[in-house]
This record gives sequence, structure tokens and C-alpha cells, in this order.
Amino acid sequence: MRRLPHLKAILLVMAFVAASCGGDLVDGGSPSTGAPPEDPAPRISLDRTSWTVIGGTVDGAPFLPVGGRTATLSVDGARASGSTGCNTFQARISITDAGVVSLRDFAVTEIGCEPPVMEFEGQLLKALGEIDRFSWDADRLTLSSGDESTQVDLVAAAPTADVALTSVTWRLTGFTAGDAVSSVLAGTKPTLVFETGAARGNGGCNDFAAAVSLDGNGLMISELVHTKIGCGEAVMQQEAEYFRMLGEASAWLVRGDTLTIITADGRSLTFMAEAPHPAEESAVAWVTALAEGDLEAAAALLAPVSLAYVNERGGLSSFASELAEGWSAWARSPDRRVYSLAGSFPNRDSVTAAVFVGTVEQEGMRERRAAAIVLVESHGTFLVDPFTEAGRIGFLVPRAEFIDRVAPEVAFELAMPVGFEVLLFLDTSSLPATVDSGGTDRLTVNAESEPPPHPGEHVLTAVHLDSSGRVGAQSVIFHTYP
Repeated sequence: MRRLPHLKAILLVMAFVAASCGGDLVDGGSPSTGAPPEDPAPRISLDRTSWTVIGGTVDGAPFLPVGGRTATLSVDGARASGSTGCNTFQARISITDAGVVSLRDFAVTEIGCEPPVMEFEGQLLKALGEIDRFSWDADRLTLSSGDESTQVDLVAAAPTADVALTSVTWRLTGFTAGDAVSSVLAGTKPTLVFETGAARGNGGCNDFAAAVSLDGNGLMISELVHTKIGCGEAVMQQEAEYFRMLGEASAWLVRGDTLTIITADGRSLTFMAEAPHPAEESAVAWVTALAEGDLEAAAALLAPVSLAYVNERGGLSSFASELAEGWSAWARSPDRRVYSLAGSFPNRDSVTAAVFVGTVEQEGMRERRAAAIVLVESHGTFLVDPFTEAGRIGFLVPRAEFIDRVAPEVAFELAMPVGFEVLLFLDTSSLPATVDSGGTDRLTVNAESEPPPHPGEHVLTAVHLDSSGRVGAQSVIFHTYP
């Protein structure tokens, strides 16, 4: 996270509830000059409140959130956190008996977004650094500077359901020990994903996998193994602490989109649920519409080429049986995980694939599978393109002798007709590949993983393109063991 050394502490001077002029208006802008009431109303607390930014002004210039992005501010005990619509921020918050609220030690993640989003972020953070008073009327909160040249307008956030523990990728945002709160190092992105009986993720440098036991809100993480990549000293120290605290976990708690993992001695790790990529949302919406029998909604999510293909053959209804046994089955997967992969073919546009991983019942068989679907982007919207696969490809991956142990070099192979290009992804990382036609009418694509996959489940995805521009994708699951 990047520190904001010049971000002024936010002081919100909280007054008593007014007895007139609106009843429930709270104004922290001007202290009363009269005698204090004999029986003042209780001081209002910001604890456990959540707000959505709807706009404001900074140095007299107005600013508004960018369409499709949500900026927030939440308070939970001694922790304040929020989102700028791109990056997340957090701070320590204290509230005095006199009603003075102070936010300090701001830290902000370093994700890059589109220029308009980054401009709004800069304006919002600058405004938060300049306000020193507030007014709170029902479900509206206004933060402002003394000269009123800077203002942030917020409304009470609608209650949101708690995110399911196993439905998302959790991104580590901080470590807490007693009153000390530390942020994650800038440029690192430690993550955690829960699956049935297992967990995986990245420590900021190395990938890891572990066994997980859940008992209500009780949690035990054991048998943690990780790759052996070397990074900078500070990164490795942070990763070691992260792995150590995971191994000492005793409980978990999800509130909204925040996960807290608590150790037996009271320390904690704080995570935030990562927002799904728009391509993932479109892919999930498509399989859900198919499962619900809403063929009109499913057709609206199809890319033009796939839509033309199905319309020429009687529409989606003519594919009802195939779709019920195929893509729509993913809507009913009890442990489904979805992630997106993006890459570019040489001298061509980029391509995105959504990968589904989980237990699914298809063709009368219930087993753990992986499947990939290509999506195309049109005016900022991702449309699924499942009916334009560029031919079937044959996987020989990995070779049988590598399935039951981790070898120094794990080789992957696949074959396809000449004239195709291919992108390979192992889990979520791209693999450099070589192509050899061998003077035949088929290509052999070879790739090696460096470092080798850690013990556990892995997904290899191939996105392929033919000379006519048709794109397809396939995924396979394999396991490696110590």
C-alpha cells in the first residue's frame, strides 16, 4: 500500500442532536455559544456505519463518481476503510468523549485504473484530507472544510449480504496485533481462496496450498506448502508472517465483503473480497439464465457471431438438452469457482476467457471439472462467445509420470491442426510455449512450468485461435502430489 504522508487527519467535530430545526440533524460545524442543556442527548457514534460517496467539491471544483464505480467509507471499531472505486484505503479511527473523530495513518492500494477513475480517486482523497467538520441528517452525511470550498457528500449504504467464505478470492489488506495495525507492503498482493477442505493463494511472492478444517466459525489451517521463489527481504518477511498467522488461525468472521481471520492469541488478518471481473460476471449471468430457463436473457448475453449461429439453427431452444447438460449445469455447482484469464495473440487483439472450476453433474456423472468460455468485449460489456470454438484440441497434459509427484520440470503438451495460435495458462499465470509443426499437418505446443506446480489441484487452460479469427478455449484439471 502507498502511504499518504500529506493527507491531513480528518477531524469531525460531533455536536448534540438539535432540539429544533430538523430534529435529527447533527451539525459538527459550529460549537454552541449558549449554556449546555441540563440533559444532553447521547453522543452519536460513527461505529458500525457504512456510507456511499455520491459526489462533492474540492477547492470549489465539483467531482462525481465514474459510472459503474462505487466509492465507500465504513467504520468498524478502531478501523475505517473504504474504496475509491478503484483502490481500497484504510485508516485508524478514534472518537473522543468530546465528539472529535480523527482518522490517521491512511494507506491506499496501488491498483491502476482508467484515467477518469484515477482522477476521481485523487479528488476524493484530496477532499478527505481537507475536511474538518460534518453534518448528518437522517441517511445523509456531509463532510466539509471550514471555508466550504471542499465537501464530500455521502448517503447511508444499503445493507449488503455477507459474502460467502468460499465464493471469492480474498485479498489481504492488513495485520492487527493489539492496537497496532499494519498495512500490506506496496506492490504485493497476498490472497486466500477457500475450497472444499483446502485453501490456496499467494503470499505476496510464493503460491501456497493448505488443508482446511471448518467447524462453524472455528478454523484450522494445516499442512501449508508453498513454492520456493525468492523475493526482496521485506516481502519475504511479510510472507513468512502471513503464513505463520494462517497456521495459527482459530476462527473466522465475514462481515459484508470483509473477512477477519483470528489467531488463538487474538491477532488477526483482515481481507477484502475482490470484485469479480466483468467477464466473470457475464459468464456467471449466462449460465444462470440458462439454468433458470430464461432463454431471452441468455440470448442477450451472446456475442453477435454466436447469436447468429444459434439463430440459424432455431435459437437457443433448439439447444435445450445440450445446454442443460453443459453450461447450465455450472449454475448448480456447490463449490464453483470462476476466474478470468486475459492474453494477446501476436499482432492481434486481446482475448478473455472465464474459467469455471468445481464439482458439476453432467451427462449423469458427478465429478470435479474445469471448463473455459471465450468472451468478447463490446463497448465495455463482455459478451459470451461459446459457439465459435476454433476446433477441438487434444491435451496430453501432464504426462502420466508427473501426476503423482512434483518433478523438477513438469512438461505440458497439446496438439492441434496447423494454422492455429495458442495461449497457455496454468491456474492464473501465463506459460511461455513453443510450437513445432514437425513437417506434419498438426502442431505440437510444448510448455514448462517454472517453478513447478505446488502439490494440489491445478487447472491448465488453452485459448486457441484459427486463421479465420475464430476463438475457442478448453481447460483440464490435474493434481500433483509431494
